[in-house]
Amino acid sequence: MTDRPLTPEERDQALEAIAERIHRFRLETPAIFFLEMNRPLAGIAGLAVHAVTPLFGAFTGLDTAERYAALVGEPEALDGLVDRLDRYRETGESNARSEKRRGAQTK
Repeated sequence: MTDRPLTPEERDQALEAIAERIHRFRLETPAIFFLEMNRPLAGIAGLAVHAVTPLFGAFTGLDTAERYAALVGEPEALDGLVDRLDRYRETGESNARSEKRRGAQTK
């Protein structure tokens, strides 16, 4: 188990991986609501996640579990995740609108 903080590159990679997974299931809006609603609990959640990291490590790999545990307690990481989800939500909605327009024009 390592106590070193994540580098900015590692943080960005982890946040992007989380945002992509949420986007894959098109759950950007509910995820943003959940994150904003539970923002005051981020510090406590960070401590709780560190406590169960060995359990998550059995399923995801210890290194991955430690990276995500380090993210949970950082307010900057929460803001970065919300920003990425907003970006995915906006591009996803605009892509869906343009596909509908193209379909309507071809009919």
